[in-house]
Amino acid sequence: MIDFLINKYVKDPDNTKSFKTRKSYGNLTSIVGLIINLFLFSVKLIIGLLTNSIAITADAINNLSDCFSIILMVLSFSMSTKPADEKHPYGHSRLEYIFSSLITIFVIYIGVKLVVESFKKIIHPEAITFNIYSVLILSIAIIAKFWLSKFYYRISKKIDSDLLMATSVDSKSDCISTSIVLISVIVFRLTKLNVDAYIGLLGGLIIIKNGFQTITDTVDKLMGTKASSKFERDIIDFITSYDGIYGAHDLMVHDYGPGHIFITVDVEVDSSKEFLKLHSLVDKIERDLIEEKSVYSTIHMDPLILDNENVEKLRNMVMEIVKSQNSEWKLNDFRSFDHKDYTEMFFDIEVGFNEEMKDEEIVEIIKTKIRSKDLRYRPIIAIARGYQRTNFY
Repeated sequence: MIDFLINKYVKDPDNTKSFKTRKSYGNLTSIVGLIINLFLFSVKLIIGLLTNSIAITADAINNLSDCFSIILMVLSFSMSTKPADEKHPYGHSRLEYIFSSLITIFVIYIGVKLVVESFKKIIHPEAITFNIYSVLILSIAIIAKFWLSKFYYRISKKIDSDLLMATSVDSKSDCISTSIVLISVIVFRLTKLNVDAYIGLLGGLIIIKNGFQTITDTVDKLMGTKASSKFERDIIDFITSYDGIYGAHDLMVHDYGPGHIFITVDVEVDSSKEFLKLHSLVDKIERDLIEEKSVYSTIHMDPLILDNENVEKLRNMVMEIVKSQNSEWKLNDFRSFDHKDYTEMFFDIEVGFNEEMKDEEIVEIIKTKIRSKDLRYRPIIAIARGYQRTNFY
């Protein structure tokens, strides 16, 4: 059913980096969500009024309030797909993160409200009445909300949308809360045990947990988090697949929302090659990254001195010293220059975020070991931890 809707109403469904395609997905999910919620609202309201059931009538109002989330979804997909302008040169895609946070806050509110009401019922138990119409309507609502949650989740994964993920959590929360009512009614009918408040308390805590997990992921993206290892490997492998590129490092990823990823990266090139040819190669890589990966890039060239036995020997020596201290550390941008009385070495050491040693300690240890080989060696070292770099002379 989901595949049928996607293929029928979304043009070019596999081109998920396109703003038009993302907007089509947004329109589809909004229309489907409105139809299901308005249907549930209408049916529950009619049955609630006919049977004089406050529970079903209240659940109907809840479905009507879900239309608020859908309105936010429509606004988000409309505004976040606007092209970049003078005031927002990186586009408007991060609006999607803001709108998803608003929906998730609403989800957390529902969970807190359910916990509070459950505590009240534990202190002051209320009688549960069994009604076949209630059971039927609640069952339909659970099935519909469960499918809608899966629908949102499936498309959120396809187009990498935090907003749809938050809306999926919202639908799942409704499914949980409605299931609690149904389970309580059935258990009371079969055993005369009133477990409504206790099941409600558990369901509320689950909803709050899911809400906080979702909003934490979204806030992390707004603050700026490290890109996934898979994404970084994919970009590095793509760049180093070009002839003339001997390595790539110091990759920095800036996520401004779906379809707006900017990177800077250093690439190692042969210093003996003609500069204009190397520049043309880097230009081509930047164009191909946009075309094939939907990633905007700024690439810095680091010159390597190749086919020089002395430089290679020094590099291997420093590499061995660095690896002997910590096998996880990486040596980048090694260059050396011979002067009359000394040999200067420039290089970076990339260490992990969780490295306990201070930068100064690392530099002092490496310098001492290098100079123990020859006092004429003068290493100039930079320590890189993620996107931050410290230079030492």
